Amino acid sequence: MPVSLLLRKKFERFDDIIIDLSRKLFAKFGELIVRVESFDDGPAVRIFVREKNWDIVNSIVEAVRNFERERNLKTPIIVHIDDIDEV
Repeated sequence: MPVSLLLRKKFERFDDIIIDLSRKLFAKFGELIVRVESFDDGPAVRIFVREKNWDIVNSIVEAVRNFERERNLKTPIIVHIDDIDEV
């Protein structure tokens, strides 16, 4: 599968966190996840999925919260989940 990483400014600590989070999400959800990207200046992530329903949304948010606990992050990551067909 092709992978693309786009760095808009200098590499920050949160960029490394997003790369690790992406790796976990792709491993857990497989082909359901299409794209993971950070946005805004805060700890926010947009996750694009092939299919979106409440079970999937809840599972992804739970996975992000578990990741935050594993990494001992003090600030929660804001999660936006979009269906790839809605973009």
